[in-house]
Amino acid sequence: MARTKTYLEKTMTPKELDQFSAQISTIYATSELGISRSYFIKAYDITSKCFYCLLDRSVVRDLVPDKIVDKMRKKASINSNQKSQEMSGGGTVQSEVHYAKLIGERRWFIFLRDIPKEQKIEITTYFAEHPEVSKEECANKFGISKVVHDKIVEDTLLKNEVDDDVFIRIRKRSLGSNPSKPAISYFNSLKRKRNKNKKTAS
Repeated sequence: MARTKTYLEKTMTPKELDQFSAQISTIYATSELGISRSYFIKAYDITSKCFYCLLDRSVVRDLVPDKIVDKMRKKASINSNQKSQEMSGGGTVQSEVHYAKLIGERRWFIFLRDIPKEQKIEITTYFAEHPEVSKEECANKFGISKVVHDKIVEDTLLKNEVDDDVFIRIRKRSLGSNPSKPAISYFNSLKRKRNKNKKTAS
């Protein structure tokens, strides 16, 4: 049975998974057009979904240089265009949109990675401990925008750089007395990801 993403996460360390993702992506980007998904799932004994997850991981987590990402994007676009011509069309647009999304996430990853851990913890902890202070006021205090503030808080929570008490306080102040379903779903998802990252780190 071909290996899934979940299987690789259980049998590899995060560093090994990063290295494997970078290897797959580099070969994919620099190989001929004919060497694509079917080749990799057979050569590396992985599922189709796992293959695409590895490509996405290497882009978002800055595991390969920009020139490799650009080659990946172009190759995916060409392959998608060929498939769409055989079917209903629209594949190229979907591929470009997908890579634009990945590159956007990559920029946020690099931005957040370069912020000192202590600074992120300070911002997140202050936000948790001062429910009387609005998000805008908190962002102004640290000289950042609300968007950056949200990204820092989310990143710090996901990486378990603050304890569960901080997470609970932020969840409580964010949901308020009449929480919406999307807000509840967001924090439930965040909690699941925190727990998953805890297991991976242990």
